[in-house]
Amino acid sequence: MSSEIGRKIDLVASGELGMRLKAHGYRKKGRTFHRRTEESVCIVNVQASQSNIGSTGTFTINLGVYFPGIEEPLTGGSPSDPPREYDCTLRQRLGGLMPETGGDRWWSVGSDVATVSEDVAEAWRVFGRPWLDGNATLTSARAELTRRNALHGAVASMLLGERAEAERLVRLYLAECPERATIARARAERWARASGIAL
Repeated sequence: MSSEIGRKIDLVASGELGMRLKAHGYRKKGRTFHRRTEESVCIVNVQASQSNIGSTGTFTINLGVYFPGIEEPLTGGSPSDPPREYDCTLRQRLGGLMPETGGDRWWSVGSDVATVSEDVAEAWRVFGRPWLDGNATLTSARAELTRRNALHGAVASMLLGERAEAERLVRLYLAECPERATIARARAERWARASGIAL
């Protein structure tokens, strides 16, 4: 990626988008913003396309919610602080929340950086912020965690004091997990044993 387009994407991140994120309690590190809550870390990441060349290019917005209470017993926790978007427990592209995009959105950036930053900031306000805020606690995120990964739902349920549901979900996870997925199965079995769940 050229330094010119990289500079423009940096300006998008630090423009209206960055100002709105900062006003909502996010701190910036590179092209990633993070906000800590009592139970989680919410992440907004500006990802440039690897094929950007010259003075124009594209980028997308990645969202994530990292739950230390889930990740630490399963994976040992994030290797970085703050966590990277791809280490998050829940991950979502901003474009996937926008009904008109068909599942994804890559913004083009050329000469009018300010307008692009305002457009992205408004998309975050309307679609991204509600998703992040709505999944920032174990209680509010449990349904989404369970839908995407029954093991995450099991750990969340245990943390919320619902042991029977945790047992049901970890057994469901193992029943649906392919035999060849040895690492995933071992992780689930290790957590169940440590939690006193007989399999």
